[in-house]
Order: sequence, then structure tokens, then C-alpha cells
Amino acid sequence: MSNPNQLPAGPWSEQDLIAAVEAGPKGAHIGAFFDFDGTLIDGYSLSAFARHHLRSMQVTPADLGRMLLTGIRGVTTEEDFEQFTVLSMHTWAGRSEDELAELGERLFVQGISGSLYPEGWRLVEAHQRAGHTVVLASSATRFQVEPTARAMGVSHILVSPVEIVNGICTGRPGGPLLWRAGKAAAVREFAAEHGIDLAESYAYSNGDEDVPFLRAAGRSRAINPGRRLAEAARHYGGQWPGSAPAGPGRPTSPAR
Repeated sequence: MSNPNQLPAGPWSEQDLIAAVEAGPKGAHIGAFFDFDGTLIDGYSLSAFARHHLRSMQVTPADLGRMLLTGIRGVTTEEDFEQFTVLSMHTWAGRSEDELAELGERLFVQGISGSLYPEGWRLVEAHQRAGHTVVLASSATRFQVEPTARAMGVSHILVSPVEIVNGICTGRPGGPLLWRAGKAAAVREFAAEHGIDLAESYAYSNGDEDVPFLRAAGRSRAINPGRRLAEAARHYGGQWPGSAPAGPGRPTSPAR
């Protein structure tokens, strides 16, 4: 495909997106970076964990109040996201790494798997058929993302780290969080380490905060974008063909 962004004007169909992958370059030096929450699944994986903690009374009223206030005010900066993440991770303090991994697997089976967009899964499979290096890139933690990656046959994830000391979660982040600029930086670092040609690579997201992430790749697609992301897609129209919502519709459990 002579133009890496040669797609019809949006909204795109699933077939449009898959056809663009099939017509594009092949090989492992091409990356396909997928945002997770809202792009591959309907909603937020953290919600499943929050519901579990509320049912099991593992969230104190004070922590719950602070999380709700932060959510109501809105997460608009890296500082806001770090505060919200620290509050969320605090509920895991003192729990073992194995326990959290098992919890992630259980919540995937019980709920998150049913919120997967079948269209998103098929788009991942199109990139796999093209021999691309597929990566799930998320501000969430590995406990939220790993089960989905495993089910999809995706070997690479970029996630916000959780601090683990002697096998026990401290309730604090273990390094830079992958939100906004942090996610874009993680993608560029991964590309440098794995010989990925970012100019020829793909990135998909629905999130307003993911403009830097999408700008990191040459074949970016704003999927079901929020208002601000749709505006950014129009602004960067030379990179992001079409700015109307596309792809995932009503979520159902993928037939496997």
C-alpha cells in the first residue's frame, strides 16, 4: 500500500481496518500496539477488581471515598492519574503476587472475557497473520491485562508496574506509569529494543489521553474516540485517516 494511511473516509468498518492490515507490510519489524480498556474491552478492567474488593470488604470507606472524589473530579494530568493509581493499588498492599495473579485470572473468566470486543480480537488476529509484533499497551497493571493477552495469544504487554517486595505487593507503583506521555515513551523504548519500525507500525486507542501514544506510530487509528481524541484525529488527519468512530460494536463473548 503506497500510502500507509490509505483508508476510506470514516467511519470505518471492521473489514476496512483488516483490509488495511492485509494490504500493508508484513513481518515482525512491524508493531501493532493496542490500548486495552475501552479499545479491546468494553469499559475498564479496574471495575472488575473494584467490585471484587467492595464485595469482599477489602476497601476501607476512606479509600473508597478518595477514589470516588478523584473519579468525580476527573483524571486529566499525570499527577491525577498517579494519585488515582496509588489509591487503587493501596487495596493490594500485603497481598502476594501469586494471589493477585490468580485473582486476575479469575476475574477475567468471570467478567472481563465477556466484555471483549469480537471486532478487536479479529483485528488482533489479522496482525498476527501478517507476522506483526502485537503488543497490548495499557495504563492498567499486568494482573488486569495478562489474562486477556494470554487468551489472545499475545506475547508482549506494556503495563504500569506494581511494586513487589519478597513476593508481596507494597501497594505502590513499581516505576513510571503508562499514562499519556508514559505510554508513548514505553512504546518507543520497546520499539528500540525489538527492532520495530514505528513509522510503519500501527496503534489503536479510544482514549482522549492517548494522543501521544497514537502519535508514536505511523499508522494510528482512533477507534471509538472520545470527543477530544476525535478532534485530535482531525487535527493530525495526515496521520490518522478518518476521524469518525469505527469498529467495535456491542460486546459479546468471542466464539473460540
